[in-house]
Amino acid sequence: MKKIVVVIPAKKKSRRLKNKNILPINGDPMFLYVAKEISKSKKIDEIIISSDCKNIKKISLFKNFKFVKRPKKLT
Repeated sequence: MKKIVVVIPAKKKSRRLKNKNILPINGDPMFLYVAKEISKSKKIDEIIISSDCKNIKKISLFKNFKFVKRPKKLT
């Protein structure tokens, strides 16, 4: 059986909406809201949050999501 992995890109800067990935949706930062919704699926084996933001890293790890530092060339 194949393993299904979801990577949520959550870069620090945004051109149109400042700090959009940490703006709250239903009380959670947007990236965390997305991760929680995805985690409800029984078909997803792993969720990884990728970012260049220390705040996003801190929140991700605190909420027990895997985190990968986003390479500078992708920011």
